[in-house]
Amino acid sequence: MTEEFIKAYFQNLYAVIKRPKLLKQHFNQFYQHKYSLYHQLASQPDFPGNLKNMIYSDASCYGSVFSGVKAWQKKWENSKGQRILLVAPKDYSGSFMKWAIAINHYTPYAARLVVGQTHQFGYHVDLVVPFKNTRIWDRAARLFEEADIIHVKDELYWFDSQHERQMLSLYADFMNYLMKDFSINLKPKVFTHYGGYARKFKNNPAYIDFVQSFDARVAMTPDLNYEWFNGYFITHSINTLEYEYSWQDNNRICHSPSTKSRKGTDQFLQAVSQLENFEHWNLDLIQNVSHKECIVRKSQSSLFFDQAGQESLKSLGTDDVIGFYGNSALEAMVYGIPTIAHVSQQAIEGAERAGKDWRLCPVINAPPMDAAGMQKSIQQFINMESEQRRELSIQTRRWVEQHHSYEVNAEELASVYSSLLQRNKTPLQEGQLVSSSF
Repeated sequence: MTEEFIKAYFQNLYAVIKRPKLLKQHFNQFYQHKYSLYHQLASQPDFPGNLKNMIYSDASCYGSVFSGVKAWQKKWENSKGQRILLVAPKDYSGSFMKWAIAINHYTPYAARLVVGQTHQFGYHVDLVVPFKNTRIWDRAARLFEEADIIHVKDELYWFDSQHERQMLSLYADFMNYLMKDFSINLKPKVFTHYGGYARKFKNNPAYIDFVQSFDARVAMTPDLNYEWFNGYFITHSINTLEYEYSWQDNNRICHSPSTKSRKGTDQFLQAVSQLENFEHWNLDLIQNVSHKECIVRKSQSSLFFDQAGQESLKSLGTDDVIGFYGNSALEAMVYGIPTIAHVSQQAIEGAERAGKDWRLCPVINAPPMDAAGMQKSIQQFINMESEQRRELSIQTRRWVEQHHSYEVNAEELASVYSSLLQRNKTPLQEGQLVSSSF
């Protein structure tokens, strides 16, 4: 393999950097071939400078494909005793990256985010350490050693060893390898409840024991804050300073399903088709577009439908109702756009267990998988006086500022971390084993 060929290869990588599916393919090829040779060539003075910053080129990258957020590395170096390492296999919806931004900007803590691969929607990331490349595990381990708290987000459970997804076993192998290090295993660890697998295993005694073995637990949605969970509820976050209130009272209803069966999309479409004066309403169904275009189209709607669906029994093994709004809803609500979703009684109770009152949430509640009920919720909004719709819009924006902003979530996360670091721990006797959460 010639030097010219490898330079051309990286130039091609740079050209497709904004095309996530191709980018994922190139990541895999990058680590399946001669990593050391690539690194050596990329370090040469004549190698294109704009490419050097996109691949591992110095020790501070910890084996990452990208060099990560440089400002975060500087804060990390200067924040010994206050370092938070966030870890996720893929960071679905980019929620951990948003928390990392909030932590670094609004708290004295320094945060880094490590993922095993990028998301197909192209969400921003910090450090990408492909779990399959065992040769860089020791480099990644240095980041874990430097951290004061390890905060993980469940997405593809290493708990279920029989799961068919390859990423699961790779993630499990990676984390188990790190936990063999006594100093890493002793660090406080935080577990984040997120998504369908939390619903799948919620009654599994072994899973409950596994989750409860962590030093602290955080639910991103309150319907996952089960009675046994005994944890915090800290919401999905959005940078409210980046979005201006822009709601207009028009005839556009918007929906952006990532997975139709989980969102209740079919029932929603049926509900819209049965509205009074249906022909007056413009339905914008957003699919297969860039995240940027999706945001723009959401901002132009008068009403947004998020989700009122359930998990798939066939694909996940549970048909539990999804009882809360998601990140997609926040991307509309931040503009002041009134939003419809199913907010379950279980979610209200889960919020109360965490000391939060969600009964005043301005989201228009709709029953799950029920076209007639969804139609009623939509019609409720339509039948409002114009001034009432505007007031709901203002309340929606205010709710996001008060409960989902970076500043608010950063303060909540900092409180969790401070509590853990201040907690007195009994010194271990020599030879005593530590049970690993991983």
